[in-house]
Amino acid sequence: MSAGEERDGPGGVDPPESVELPITETLDLHTFLPREVADVVRDYLDAAWEKGLRELRIVHGRGIGVQRAFDLDPFLLTFPQPFLSGVLETPGTVEIYANGVLVGRRPLQAGPFSLDGLGLSQGRNDLRLVLRDPFGGSRELSSASYYGSSSLLAAGLDEYALRAGLPRRALADDAYDHTPVLAGFWRRGLSDWLTVGVRAEAGEALANGGFSAGLRLPLGEVAAALAASEAEGTSGHAQAFSYLFTTRQVGLSLGVRRFSDGYRTLGQDLQSPLPRPSDERFASLGWTPPGRLSLQFNWADSRYRALLADRRRLGVDGTWRLHPRAQLVFGAARERAGGFDDTTLRVGLGFSLDRHSVNLGARRDGGGEGYDVGIHRGRGGETGAGYDLSLNRQNGRDFAFGRAEYQGAHGRYTLNAQHADGQGDASLTVAGGLVAIGGRVHATRPVEGSFVLVRLPGLEGVQVRRENQPVGRTDARGEVLVPGLLPYYPVRIDYETGDVPVTWRTGESSRTVAAARNAGALVRFDATPLRAVMGEVRLRDAAGVRPVPGGLMTLRCGQQEISLPVSSSGRFYVEDAPAGPCSVELRSGTTVARCEVDLPAAADPGVRRLPPLICPVPQAIAP
Repeated sequence: MSAGEERDGPGGVDPPESVELPITETLDLHTFLPREVADVVRDYLDAAWEKGLRELRIVHGRGIGVQRAFDLDPFLLTFPQPFLSGVLETPGTVEIYANGVLVGRRPLQAGPFSLDGLGLSQGRNDLRLVLRDPFGGSRELSSASYYGSSSLLAAGLDEYALRAGLPRRALADDAYDHTPVLAGFWRRGLSDWLTVGVRAEAGEALANGGFSAGLRLPLGEVAAALAASEAEGTSGHAQAFSYLFTTRQVGLSLGVRRFSDGYRTLGQDLQSPLPRPSDERFASLGWTPPGRLSLQFNWADSRYRALLADRRRLGVDGTWRLHPRAQLVFGAARERAGGFDDTTLRVGLGFSLDRHSVNLGARRDGGGEGYDVGIHRGRGGETGAGYDLSLNRQNGRDFAFGRAEYQGAHGRYTLNAQHADGQGDASLTVAGGLVAIGGRVHATRPVEGSFVLVRLPGLEGVQVRRENQPVGRTDARGEVLVPGLLPYYPVRIDYETGDVPVTWRTGESSRTVAAARNAGALVRFDATPLRAVMGEVRLRDAAGVRPVPGGLMTLRCGQQEISLPVSSSGRFYVEDAPAGPCSVELRSGTTVARCEVDLPAAADPGVRRLPPLICPVPQAIAP
């Protein structure tokens, strides 16, 4: 299922026969049992209508496809950005402000300059360039307005997808047709103000194709699409036009779609509960003043070819922030559907208390009055426990729902229970994953996104952090698996240096890494045990034994030679010297002394003290 725009799903907890899903551009029905599909689609369509979506198509089956994924590069700017240029008489730092907010800072040298890739948001942006010179002075270079459109592609950028497969015969049927179908689209940004595209889909007795274009204006953007179909000897066509304008405080969208009687798509070959539309018009106006109030006005007029299927709706939704931790939501709508008029009123109060959030709501429509009460407690971290409790009354029926969840380092455990009209059921779900990386297999919670394996060889119990948030401690091998990362997005991994014993040497303590979707990366930090010896060297001559007044000592242990200083009191310190007998050569001023020393093997990290090393009477070296 695809939607004309991306919205959040219905809030709260639905009755047991409903399925709570976020409304995004795609609904994958393969995750549901065949007997559940019809209810899922019906409730999904109702929720989508309440959210203002006016384009819903159902195409599901089995197949393969290829698609360009922009999320492979999280820093890729896919929609057009302004290009600013000028000339600087003196070097300095240029600050870029959009709608009064600092969005970038670039150091520049004197002479011509150009700025692009500013990462501006969608909608109208009032830009200001301010130059700050090395002496602390500032002046405004220029100001301009730019309208950013996220529905357009940057100049030269392509987006495409091609899929082929077998469609399902019916929504609630797990059988598939033997005749394959094909669907695909291609879009390209011809310039920063124009994007064009084509789309096509075909089946055994259906061919559908169309053209689309998006145009950026100084104030807003317009989009148009034309399509034609041929199905079983019947031809049809469709047109769609829309306009969108957004600023920080105001958002306006207008649109109209028309479909001829013979127009068909792949989705309409299924037993869809949605009647075929003939004419749709909609308008939406959002207003968010600087205060605590925000309002959204919606109007829609949809006409269908089925008897008494026309729907008209006029509504308003609002949010009022009562407190940083509390807000009031409200809405009213007047709708005419199936020849009947209905008025819906709803109000809700939500507030948060640390890890807990509470929602209270009431609703009244043609079916009667209803209420819902819910409390939620989040896990509060990568591991921990949380729960959801909800009571709901709709159309004279009461529903209760509860969920408890615990997520540990190696799995996720969820208990669901629900009760409705004297009947109830419960379920327990245990989920986990196995990943192979770094020569080992690790048990973990379900792999969602990507993961990294952090390795500090031999160091156990060291706290590892992701973006300064603790995510686990290293095991006996000095490893910890960090799941739940955003694919392809760089993340900073570091560890608590205070957990490293003083008898260990480490290098850098933080690194930035990115991993592909459903894949992992190995982050290895240098860590080696410190094995050292220290002692005191003395000289023996006819007058007796005396300290060495400083110098240079050379140890020759097999093929390895180590040079180290000797302090004025005759003390020396050496790290990572091999165990066993070594020859010693000591130079102090014009004196050279030689002797032997047996370095002990150090099983554990640390510094071992040797007994005094006494070298025989040296011989003098002529200056």
